[in-house]
Formats: sequence, C-alpha cells, structure tokens
Amino acid sequence: MLIKMNMNSYKRLTLTRIVIAVVILTSIFANLQRKMWTWEDRIIQWDVKSYYAYLPAAIIHGDLSLEFTKSDPDKYIKNYWPGTAPNGAKVIVTSMGMAFLYLPFFFIAHVWALLGGYEADGYSLPYLVMIQFSVLPYLLLGLILLRRIMLKYFSEIATALALAGVGLGTNLFYYSNAEGAMSHGFSFALYAALLYLTIKWWAKPTLGKTALVGLLLGLIVLIRPTNIVVLLVFGFYGVTTLKGIGERILYFIKKWNYVLVIGLCALLVWAPQLVYWKWLTGDWFYYSYGDNAKFFWTNPQFINGLFSYRKGWFVYTPIMIFAILGLIQTYRKHREFFTPVALFLIVNLYVVFSWWNWWYGGGFGQRALIESYAILAFPMAAFIDAGVSGARWKRIATISTIMLFTAQGLFMNIQYYSGVIHWDSMTREAYWKSLFRSTKHPNLNRYLQRLDYEFARKGIYIPEKKPSTFVAEAAACDMETIDATGARFLSVDGSLELHNAKQQTSRYSRSGSHSVVVNSDTPFALNHRISVKPGDQLEFEIWRHSKSSHEAALIMSAQDANNFYKKSDRKISSEGDWDQLVYTLVVPKDYPDSLLVVYVWSPKRETAFFDDYSVKRMTAEQHDSNK
Repeated sequence: MLIKMNMNSYKRLTLTRIVIAVVILTSIFANLQRKMWTWEDRIIQWDVKSYYAYLPAAIIHGDLSLEFTKSDPDKYIKNYWPGTAPNGAKVIVTSMGMAFLYLPFFFIAHVWALLGGYEADGYSLPYLVMIQFSVLPYLLLGLILLRRIMLKYFSEIATALALAGVGLGTNLFYYSNAEGAMSHGFSFALYAALLYLTIKWWAKPTLGKTALVGLLLGLIVLIRPTNIVVLLVFGFYGVTTLKGIGERILYFIKKWNYVLVIGLCALLVWAPQLVYWKWLTGDWFYYSYGDNAKFFWTNPQFINGLFSYRKGWFVYTPIMIFAILGLIQTYRKHREFFTPVALFLIVNLYVVFSWWNWWYGGGFGQRALIESYAILAFPMAAFIDAGVSGARWKRIATISTIMLFTAQGLFMNIQYYSGVIHWDSMTREAYWKSLFRSTKHPNLNRYLQRLDYEFARKGIYIPEKKPSTFVAEAAACDMETIDATGARFLSVDGSLELHNAKQQTSRYSRSGSHSVVVNSDTPFALNHRISVKPGDQLEFEIWRHSKSSHEAALIMSAQDANNFYKKSDRKISSEGDWDQLVYTLVVPKDYPDSLLVVYVWSPKRETAFFDDYSVKRMTAEQHDSNK
C-alpha cells in the first residue's frame, strides 16, 4: 500500500509541476534574499502608492476624500499622491482594481499589526511584507491555469519549457519579486484565468460562466483600462476564417442576452469606482491623468517599442520571439487560437505603443506587455512542441535554444536589479558595454541618453539635450523667458535651460513678472543638469516666497539620488517677501556621475514659489573666503 502511494506521488510529480514550483520558489527566495520591506519607500512606491491608497484611506481612516491627510501632512504626504480635480477635490489617480486584489493580504497584515504591536496605519512592516508577497498566489494560479490549457494541446516537455520561459525568462520574473506589488503579475494571472474561462465558455456557454466572464473582464479593465483589448480573445476564440469574424459579430448581436449579462457584471465590478468619481468630482467618468498624458494614435512607436536599445521588447525579452514565430504553428494546427491571439497581439501592441510614454518610464523592458504573456504562452508552446516532436537533432536544438534564452532572460532580470541595465536611458553603447556584466559598468552614465519627457508629451521623441561643459563664471534665470517649445525656461543670457516652464506663474515674482510654482500635482521643477568633475566648486542661489512651504528646498544630486544628494531649505537672508536659499558645493573626489542635477522640490507636496535661480563657478580662494 505504501509503495503504491509513493508511486502515485511520483507520477503526480510531473515536469510541468516541477517548473511551476521552481518559478514560485525562486521568486520567494529572491524576496527573502532582498528583503525589500526593510528598504525605505521601496515597496509602496510610484504607481503602487495610488493602487494601494484606497485601502488605508477607506478601511483605516474611513475617508476616501483624503481630508485626513491635512491633519498631519508630515506623516501622510509621502504615502498619498492624489491628483486635483477641477472642483478642488483630491482624487486617487489610478482606478481601484488592484486594491481589490490586495484586500485579502491587507486584512491579514492588519490583524498581524494589531496583534504584533506594530502601528496599524497601513504602512508598517506587516503591510509591506504582505503586499510584497501578494502577487505570488495570483502568479501560482495563473501558471496552473496555463498548464491545464497547454497540456490539452501540447506535450509535457513543450508545456514545461513554455512555462519556464514565461515565468523565468521574461520580465514577469522581476515583477513577481523585486517590484511584485506592481499590477503586471496580477494581470498576467487574470489574463490566464480569462483564457481558461473562454475555452470553457465556448465549449458550453451557461449563465454562470457568462457572469464570471463579465466579472473577470470588469476586474481586468478596472486594473488598467487599456486591458480591455483582451476582450478580443474571448470574442473571437474559435474563429478560423476572415468570414468567421463577421459571423461572430452577428452571433453576439443575436445572443444579446449574453452580452447584456457580461456588461452588467462588468459594470457591477466598476460600480464602486464610478460612485467614487461621481462623489468627488461630480462626473461618473473622470480622467485623472490630465492633459499631460495621452495617446498618439497616429504615431505608434512600433519600431522603438519592439527593437530599440532603450526598451525594445525583443531586446530585453528576446524569448518572446518564439511566441511570435509560434503563430505559424498555431495557424497550422490550432486555428481556433490563431485569430483571437493574432488580433489581440496586433491591437495590444498598437495601444501600448501609442501611449505618449511608449517606454513606460522607469522599469525593466516593456512592462506594459507582461500581462499579455498569458496569451502568448500558447503560440510559444506551439513553436516548442513542433520542435520537440521532430527528429532527434531538432528536439535537442529546440530544448537547448529555449533553455538558453530562458537563462539569458533570467540573467537580464538580475542585471536590471543590479543596476547593470538602466531604467529608461539605455543606448546601443550602454547595451553592448553591459551585455555580459554582472555589475554596473563604471562609466555607464557616460553612455546613457534620456529622452526629453516634455517633448514626448507632445508625441515628439528626441533625446534630452545634454548640457555642454559649464564654463561660464555665472548664469542666472529669472523665470521670465520661455523657449519656443513652451517647455523650458531660458536664462538671461540664453546659456541656461531649466525644465517645467509650464509651471510659470504670475501670482508672485521677485524680479520681473513671474516665478515658478511647485504643488501637490507637480512637486518638482527646474531640473538643471550641469556637467561636473571632482573638485569643481559651485555656488547655487534661489529665492523662495515667504508664503511657501518652508520644507520646499533646492536639491543637488547625482542622476541617481541614492548615490549623491544635498539640499538647502534654510533661508540665509530675506528681502521683502522672499527668502534667499544658498548652497556652496565642492564636487567630491568619489562623485559617481558626470552630471549634477539641480532642482526644487516640495517634499510635502505643499505649494511653494521660487524665483531668480543662479549658479556660479568659484575658485578655491572664493570658496575658502565664503567659509
């Protein structure tokens, strides 16, 4: 009996199950090794601040209007980054889909905090740990569902290699541990669930399955509204001809009751969001990103998005090439999948690369495509299955190639985490200099090239102008003159360019008629970049209006502020309503960069006004006399 039980257990220990276990255990190990919850502002950061904000605001403070943050700005301002609606209401920028998925882990963390003596504020250790690990159960579910789907069509070895390729050889791995709280791993799991449910629904549609489709689609879109493109997979599954596309549309017109149920169930998921927007803004639908973030539908960046050294999908996730090649085999042998997958792929790439920020800011690879791997795993498995089902040499070549690309993808994940690959400024030179390195190239910053974000918001993609070596004895900017683009301030003599000219205001001015304002919507301004070398001595001066937040400061840092950071927020003197801030800097011998970034920042996101920025070179004698 015991022998029989052991044999049954051995049979259940299949290669695909081992691969799933390896993916999950590797992610757990990476999390435990890095202990991101011990790093300040590392887990609940950037997009996650907004995804997560609904939970502590609603459950702990009982106030989704965020009025409670005014009671103690020092405590709350770093955790809540709302936008401001036209009526003045503070609105969480992202929709609340991710908050629903975090919710079970939030409750576990809350009980842990209450029983364990931690501050039950939503941001102490228990919450950080639980949110960091929350992606893994969803990832596990997604991989299990993909395994069930693919084993119906492909061999054990082909399915295992496809699961390993997607789980370890793509940027999904990075977003399942280092930045696991981001939405991509969660959406990957939901996409897999929708694909699984799609197959079941078309085999035998029922009211229950129809309702589940609607609820799942509603949640997927509530996480990222652009995810609505995955509806193509459900809508056109089983279509095998061009004529069939029209027939499928007619089918849904005739079966309007199914469409109605799906729509009502999706609306049910969206109801809290719509009520939230209506309550705060007066509108049922509210676009919280404003005019500075938009799609350029006539200028999709396909070539850059797929092949550029900056964020090319095939450059930083090369294993996905086999998913594209696998569409041929999918067409030949699994045509019921070909039309929905191909339509989804084309439309999804179009939508993703039409966004103004087609490289999606700081991140590893084309992170906006990660959720689609749940769909593209099928054609990848089709490609692998064709190879392992052939002659012995073909089988060996296919297995070796996929394993090599998986290992290479995993290595690139480690490279990105280690800083070898930059988050948004990679170039051809930076890529090849870093190709086989496990540590950051000592001169990496020299090869980087950032795109100009201000121009990108207009759909124009040009490199940010690098400053020439700053040799003038002095330069000054009075916030009066703006360049032809409307994006930058110009200095009095034209030698200096400062960003964020759109924040020019005439409310206060020390000289001329204007100053620059920072506030809750845009807490940073100016962003002056200066070429420097160790030993350079510079003196910076700017004037801050007395009615401004006294925390608003002049910042001097390396491009990576973790490597070098100085600030000046104390007034040296006053003239009328204006306080003078001055900082004298000697660039240290071990300065890690060739650029110094100078900007103003309101850390509490409170309103502040600045005017008359200046910088001058100093001789050693001048520096000593100032001491």
